[in-house]
Amino acid sequence: DPSGPFVLPGRYTARLTVKGGGSSAPSESETPIEVRSDPLVPMSEGDYRGLYDMRVSTSRLQATVQAAVRTAEQLKDQITDVKTALKSNTAPDTVSKQADAVEKELNDILKKLRGDPEAEVTSDDKRVEDPSIQERVNNVAEEIGNVTSQPTELQRSTLTLATSDLQREVGRINALLQRRIPALNAALDAAKIPWT
Repeated sequence: DPSGPFVLPGRYTARLTVKGGGSSAPSESETPIEVRSDPLVPMSEGDYRGLYDMRVSTSRLQATVQAAVRTAEQLKDQITDVKTALKSNTAPDTVSKQADAVEKELNDILKKLRGDPEAEVTSDDKRVEDPSIQERVNNVAEEIGNVTSQPTELQRSTLTLATSDLQREVGRINALLQRRIPALNAALDAAKIPWT
């Protein structure tokens, strides 16, 4: 099953390199490949380029969403450890409030990025909430992945809005990483609370 955007029509060279065993040098084989456009699909070179570019940018956006989700999940795990440490140690109330506030913000960020797995389920097995950034990006990626037509204006505007929403959430994550998490760590250190 191929992954990633299809290549544009054109001439390519496929190269296969096989590592040699022991001290022998690797062997390499090349073959030319010509990818032709489907004659039954009325798309110009510019149309193919536009579709290809959108597929590539959507794939990159998916990777950025995944990185943001992973970072937020790691921070959430860190806050869980902090809250566990706070339960078994005496700390000023302000430290607990800081941890609670960071956890609340992370929950909101994760809900916007990937959706709320605990949202109410309706009869058609859908959640009652707006689609997450990840859902919107993945839906467009799926819609344009195997088609031979130009992306629709709705798909383009969906990606534009999802990109803007993602930038906002990444900004919130960065603010947590640059200011609020270090401040919380400093407060934990000052209260002599071991949490790692």
